[in-house]
Amino acid sequence: MNLHILICGGWVDNNMNITYNMNTTGVVLVLCISCSLCVAGSFFGGFIDGTEPHFLKVIEADKAKEVYSLAVKLREKHKNELSKFSNPGPGGSDLDEDEYDEYKKITDKLKEETRDSFFCKKAIAFDIKGSKKVRDNYQTNVFTLDGTKRKKDIYEKYIGSNDVEESERMPIELLFQICMNSNT
Repeated sequence: MNLHILICGGWVDNNMNITYNMNTTGVVLVLCISCSLCVAGSFFGGFIDGTEPHFLKVIEADKAKEVYSLAVKLREKHKNELSKFSNPGPGGSDLDEDEYDEYKKITDKLKEETRDSFFCKKAIAFDIKGSKKVRDNYQTNVFTLDGTKRKKDIYEKYIGSNDVEESERMPIELLFQICMNSNT
């Protein structure tokens, strides 16, 4: 009497000889690969809550990155126009009267240009305040492929603010404030 038992896609007979059915083995292999791809797709697609791709997706980080890069470019343009004032001080307070008048004219012109710029239109359309609210309400730590990281670090690295000098961050933030104040 021959007794056959199915184990992992192969048949075992009385003499412990294993005969593999290649069709069954192929099906099991395809199922394992499909399962792995589904998990990886869910992670990278941003469907798993608490992961970096999900975090970046819900705060619309791609749009934030685009707006931030426009702000950096606008800041460079402003910096070039104000370069003749080596150290104007806060609000031009360290300049003499003639220099201050010129400085004030240029800064007023730059503020007006900022309000009318493509950057402002994009920043207002993006709804930075809404995105910030979602970002602030998201859990503090986010799972990444490199381990758990703080959401602030992930966000700043993604939009590129880590690549900007510390001294340039405040003037860039002021550009955003000019846009938001012009919208009210």
